Amino acid sequence: MIRKRVPEDDREILKLVRKELLPFVHHTFPGVTTNLKELRTRLNRGTVYIVGMTNSVGKAKVGGFLATVKNDSAIWLDMLAVSKELQGKGWGSALMEKAEADARASGCSIANLFVDAVNPKARTFYAKRGYVPVRYVEEVGCFHLSKYLSKSGDRLLGQSYNPFQKSTII
Repeated sequence: MIRKRVPEDDREILKLVRKELLPFVHHTFPGVTTNLKELRTRLNRGTVYIVGMTNSVGKAKVGGFLATVKNDSAIWLDMLAVSKELQGKGWGSALMEKAEADARASGCSIANLFVDAVNPKARTFYAKRGYVPVRYVEEVGCFHLSKYLSKSGDRLLGQSYNPFQKSTII
């Protein structure tokens, strides 16, 4: 089930960030860490979609998440992570579809994201969903990818918003 984040999800999101995202970031920024306060600051900038699961004893569990930030007519997909046990089962795609549908409904015509250059699995994932490279950002070791969400998207690829600003989480 895809649902929106509640604050009680944050500790599990932090675990996913540390396990699934930071290892790629460490190729460019060794030693980068994060904590719950920094993560909450970043998550509170936009909408976060959750793969809601329950564990074997019926306790709620976060199986994956996608953090987004709206900027004018663009949506930035800030962080996407799905637990290892759920990867390859369509949950990442479901999160993307939900975020893109909501972005279209709110007037967004383009989606942007950064993907670590050292993460070919993620680059392939996004390419299969229509995201194309706009540029390589050497300072952060990432590709900026974009996708038009509607045929009316007449703005150039790329927006001024940088999801890395005002955050120590990379």
